Amino acid sequence: MKNRSMWLYGAVKVIHSVSKYLELVCYYLFLDAVIMKKQMIFLFPIVGAYIGCYLVETLLCVIERRVYNHIFPSMVLQTKKTIMDKYERLDVGLVRDYAASDLKTRLNDDSENFAQYYVKKMDMCIGVINTLIVLCILFYFNVYLALFCSVMLPISFYITKSISSRSNMAYMDLRNEQVNSDNFSYNIIQSWKEIRLNGVINTICDEYNSFCNKIGKLYVKMHVFWFLNRTFIAFKDAFVTKMSIYFVGGILILKGYTNVSVLLVFMQFYENLISTIVGIGDLKVSIGREKESISKIENILAIENHERVVPVNSTIEAIELENVNFSYDSQLVLKNICLKIEKGKKIGIVGKSGCGKSTLLKLMMGINSIDDGKILVNGVEIDKIDMKYLYNKMGIIMQDSYLFNLSIKDNLLFGKEMATDDEIEQACKKAQIHDYIMSLEENYNTIIGENGVRLSGGQRQRLVIARMLLHNPDIIFFDEATSALDSENEAEIIREIMGYTLDKTFVIVAHDIDTITNCDFIYFIENGNIEDKGTHSELLDRNMSYRKLWGSAI
Repeated sequence: MKNRSMWLYGAVKVIHSVSKYLELVCYYLFLDAVIMKKQMIFLFPIVGAYIGCYLVETLLCVIERRVYNHIFPSMVLQTKKTIMDKYERLDVGLVRDYAASDLKTRLNDDSENFAQYYVKKMDMCIGVINTLIVLCILFYFNVYLALFCSVMLPISFYITKSISSRSNMAYMDLRNEQVNSDNFSYNIIQSWKEIRLNGVINTICDEYNSFCNKIGKLYVKMHVFWFLNRTFIAFKDAFVTKMSIYFVGGILILKGYTNVSVLLVFMQFYENLISTIVGIGDLKVSIGREKESISKIENILAIENHERVVPVNSTIEAIELENVNFSYDSQLVLKNICLKIEKGKKIGIVGKSGCGKSTLLKLMMGINSIDDGKILVNGVEIDKIDMKYLYNKMGIIMQDSYLFNLSIKDNLLFGKEMATDDEIEQACKKAQIHDYIMSLEENYNTIIGENGVRLSGGQRQRLVIARMLLHNPDIIFFDEATSALDSENEAEIIREIMGYTLDKTFVIVAHDIDTITNCDFIYFIENGNIEDKGTHSELLDRNMSYRKLWGSAI
């Protein structure tokens, strides 16, 4: 589809370009027949032909723009769809290697540059064809003048190539700096409250101004190269060469090798040639940013996805970890982890902050990839299982679960897209957030701001829990999910959720002893190892470190 559209655009563009030369032919006939030879009988036919050529050129210009306006948006949308489909299929661990601003740039700016690249390449090819056509016409009118013009053309192309390579390097530097600046700005906005509380506004502003200064200098540098290219061609071709052609043409007229009408028409075609060369030069300079965008998109599309299967079992019966090791930034975080989670069990994972509890949950969900060992879901290695299957069967509630800048209802529908109003209300009642929502002026249609900024910490957590209940997964992971609630409410909510979902499997990371005592089995992690395992009472009896962990709460 893309190739057919591009060929159609190219054909219309070529026909439109050639139509411009018909006006110059009429101009030549007017000068030669009417002005030089005084044949007035040709005046009206030539004027009529000129008007006809003008109307045809105008019509072709409209058709060209219509074709372009159809092709370009279609190519952009198709490219965005391809990139988004790739993002969807990528392993989460691979996506996390890229900054959010970089991924956004590839999806938005790079997709447009990708489409622009092919349009500009087509325009460059058509420009070269036009150049050859005009050169042939110039040789037809006068060989001597055409030879004189041709000597100067290679110099223009060489200088343009040199300038464009420098411009491309400047654009690559500008792009990288813009990505860093966007990422920095995003982090500032996300943590603006902490920045103000810590009194580092001036430091942050200075750093942001530093980014702005670098981007400004690179932007000026890139456009200086573009200006140099235009100035060079304008001076050499539009002034020096043009004046030289008039001088040489005048001598040829005096010698009888040509006449005034040929010289005037020759100069019109030459100016058309210069305009085409300037256009090619501009395209050559600007196409560097499109090349860089293509490279970025191709890098994403070239990432290979593992072949994954959908397990035969409709539900997850068990998750097993066998001698699992995981490192982060070359530092071993989890060592030789062995555990098993069976359907319907309530499993607790406890340990000091930073011991690897949250990381362990992410490994079991396939969010991070292990260094070695095995993670088996229903006996199949997790990196061979279709990710959509896993995410449909698993649900996680974290301390920092994300909420979108949408209405409460729209956020809940991420849990179950086709949920009814009654299902939404029931989920919110179970999460003890329904009464608060109904107290709001717009109830479930209330916009909650970026990441639920208009809600308190506890309200955000309850909304996330309601969304999870709508999702209704086989396994529910709690990663200190109720830490924004007081101890009494935390235990109460988890007990109620367990009561609503008796057939579900729970894996709970929590610092509240009442929550952990409800677990059937507990894994105690210390320094990245499973230090001990058993029921809460068993661990209290035999493990001093476990007893110290709870301290006065026992």
